[in-house]
Amino acid sequence: MTRQTHPTPLTAPLPKGWRWFLSHGSPERGGSLPQFYATAPYFVPSLPPGPARNRLDQTLSAPTWAELHRLVTEQEKQRRTLTS
Repeated sequence: MTRQTHPTPLTAPLPKGWRWFLSHGSPERGGSLPQFYATAPYFVPSLPPGPARNRLDQTLSAPTWAELHRLVTEQEKQRRTLTS
């Protein structure tokens, strides 16, 4: 996977159907940091079988919106090749 060299703004939408949410971190010292999550609009096990399906996740997570956006974009590319 490739890294983006420019930031992804929070206004950049995820592909159609993807739902996202943000977990709240723990304010305690050493507590968890906030995390972005996105759920796929399809049920991964119902996709055609093959090695590409094994690399798909029902839920993705990342510490930043830009990283989540990148992961979702990569997964959508893999899904399209699997279903085409």
